[in-house]
Amino acid sequence: MKSQLNAWVIIASLFFFSACKKKDAEPPTPVAKDIYIAGSEKNAAGNLVAKYWKNGTAVTLSNGTADTYLKSIYVVGDDVYAAGSEFVTGTINYRAKYWKNGVAVNLTDGTKFAEAYSIVVNGSDVYVAGFEQNAAHIHVAKYWKNGTAFTLSDGTTTAYVSSIYVIGNDVYAAGVELFASTNKYRAKYWKNGVAVNLTDAVNEAEIFSIVVIGSDVYAAGYEKNVANKFVAKYWRNGNPVILTDGTKDAVLFSITVSANEVYAAGVEVNAADQFVAKYWKSGMAVNLSNGSNRAFARAITVVGNAVFTTGDEYDAAGIISKAKYWKNGVATNLSDGNFSALGRSIFVTTN
Repeated sequence: MKSQLNAWVIIASLFFFSACKKKDAEPPTPVAKDIYIAGSEKNAAGNLVAKYWKNGTAVTLSNGTADTYLKSIYVVGDDVYAAGSEFVTGTINYRAKYWKNGVAVNLTDGTKFAEAYSIVVNGSDVYVAGFEQNAAHIHVAKYWKNGTAFTLSDGTTTAYVSSIYVIGNDVYAAGVELFASTNKYRAKYWKNGVAVNLTDAVNEAEIFSIVVIGSDVYAAGYEKNVANKFVAKYWRNGNPVILTDGTKDAVLFSITVSANEVYAAGVEVNAADQFVAKYWKSGMAVNLSNGSNRAFARAITVVGNAVFTTGDEYDAAGIISKAKYWKNGVATNLSDGNFSALGRSIFVTTN
C-alpha cells in the first residue's frame, strides 16, 4: 500500500513539474515600447513637411521648401526607415525616396513622376514600393530593393504598388492595375513578380495593404458594388471577406493578423454621410471617431493585448486635420491643429 502511495506521489509530482515547465515555456505577452507614426504636416508657407512622431515627439525630415510627405515607416533596432515622396522644384514631378535615421536616399532622379508608398526591411535589405511614370506618362508599378528598381507592370496601363511584404525570399507587392477592356482598376498583388488578380475588373477595386502569415496571404482594400458604392473587404488566399453591407461607402487601408484574429483599419460613411474612422476585429466593427467630424484610420498594428491605429481627424469646418493615434480606442493627438497634419503609418516596438 505504501509503495502504491509513493508511486502516485511520484506521478503527481511529475505532472506538477511538467505543467510548470509547460507554463514557463510559454512566451511572454509582448509589451509596447516605442510608438512611431509617419505622415506629414503643413508649415506656415503651406508646404507639406515630412515627419514622424516617436512617442508623440515630432522628428522632421524635410526642410519645408517643397511638398514632402511620408507614407510608411519601419523600425529595426535603433534604425528608423521612412518612405515617401518629395516635390522636385522647377518640375511637375515628385521623387520617390526614403530616409534612414534622417539621411535621405533618392530612389528616382526626379525627371519622371514617382512616389513611394511602403517600406519594409528584411535582414540587410531595404524594400520600397510605389510607382514611377514612364515616357508615356503612365504609372508603372515597381519596387526598389536596396535602390535597384524591379518593374511589375508593362507600362501600357496605370498600375502601382501600395504595400510590400517580404518573408524569407518571397516578395509580395500589392496594389492595382487598370484593366484596359473595362477601363476599371483591378485589385491584385505580385508574388516574386508573378501577378495574382483578386478581382475581375467588372467592378473597380484596389488593394492598400498586404500581410502574409504562414501560407496565408491577406490583402485589404475595397471593391465597388453594382450600386457603385465602395465595399470594405479583404481577401484571404484570394477569397473575399466582406465587412460592410454596401449601402454606404467604406474602405480598408490596412490589415494585420494577431493571435488568429484579423484586424483591418479604414473608414465608413455613416447615416449622416460623415466619414468615421474605425477598425474591424474578425469582422466586428469598432468605431474610433464619433462621426461628428470627418476621420480616417489609415494603419493598424497589434502588440499583445493592445490595438494601435493611426490616422487623422478634421475640425468641424472640415478644413484642418489633426494627426493622431488610438490605443485601444483612446485617442492621442500628435499635432495641435494650427496646420493640417496626417498620420499614415504606424510601427510599435516591443520590450
